[in-house]
Amino acid sequence: MKTIISSFLIAASLSLFGQTATADLGVVINGVRWATCNVGEPGKFVAKPEDAGGVFQWNRRTAWKSMPKDGNVGTIPVDFLSAYPGGNAWERANDPSPEGWRVPTSEELKKLLDTNRVSNTWITQNGIAGRRFTDLATGASIFIPAVGRWWADINAQRPEIKMTDVGKGGYYWCSNPRTVDILTAWTLDFTAGKAEIHFQHRTFCYMIRPVAIK
Repeated sequence: MKTIISSFLIAASLSLFGQTATADLGVVINGVRWATCNVGEPGKFVAKPEDAGGVFQWNRRTAWKSMPKDGNVGTIPVDFLSAYPGGNAWERANDPSPEGWRVPTSEELKKLLDTNRVSNTWITQNGIAGRRFTDLATGASIFIPAVGRWWADINAQRPEIKMTDVGKGGYYWCSNPRTVDILTAWTLDFTAGKAEIHFQHRTFCYMIRPVAIK
């Protein structure tokens, strides 16, 4: 009976808008509750763990549209590079995560990559490549898709936005910047060969896999 009621509540709380939904109960991995899906548009999750979701600049709420394959997205939008995304943390007002969720910190990503407590494996799930992170104590897991990223080729003759590494790499923001370089912020980067905490320029567009607000 409890399972039936829980399933009903989950189904009732899903409000699809294109490919997005508003609810996610999350999965606890090494003490952190991770959402099972990426953020789609601000305030909404995508419908399935394999869906890419929107791409976001650091500390900005605007969602740009991801693409299913590598290629030119188009000319650089006027507001894409018009102002540098500043700040000493991802401000709550700019967080596109649904209510009850937020962009993870680099410390939370370190817990996700702690190989003593969490395994992570490159897999293909429902035709989409990515990494599965599994809590070694509980067996609970999440799948994070390798759905590429946007970046601006500003040195080209006609500056353009490009979608790259679709199916080859996953790129996800942290909420805290690097203190040694104010132009960059910490990220979760992974490929078939490895998963690591890295950093990228704040104007790049990455996905967001949020964690629950305690």
